[in-house]
Amino acid sequence: MQQTSEFIQGYELFNAGHYWHAHEAWETQWLQRSGAERSLLQGLIQTAAALVHWTRGNPKGLELNWQKAAPKLQASLAWVDFLDLPHVIVTMQALVDNQQNQPPQLRFVSASDPLCNQP
Repeated sequence: MQQTSEFIQGYELFNAGHYWHAHEAWETQWLQRSGAERSLLQGLIQTAAALVHWTRGNPKGLELNWQKAAPKLQASLAWVDFLDLPHVIVTMQALVDNQQNQPPQLRFVSASDPLCNQP
């Protein structure tokens, strides 16, 4: 999947805790994609929506949105080698289970991605 400026913008907004704005940045790209890429983007969008609910103190909204996102991210594990999806999945589930009090950070893990060496 090509990392467009909208994808990078969503990535940066997500990591800054601006989950709604990350959702908006990715939605434009999601509408233009199909197949596995569309599903990955939808999973990230739903993860961001879950975290909007988390920031508002709405555990039910967190859980419901995560239940929609998790299968999409799990399915993406087979082909996504540029994002640390296992970290996102484990951290989000721990957040939903009240065993974690910090949201995940998205991390690039492939040397071919522009932000992989960013802190």
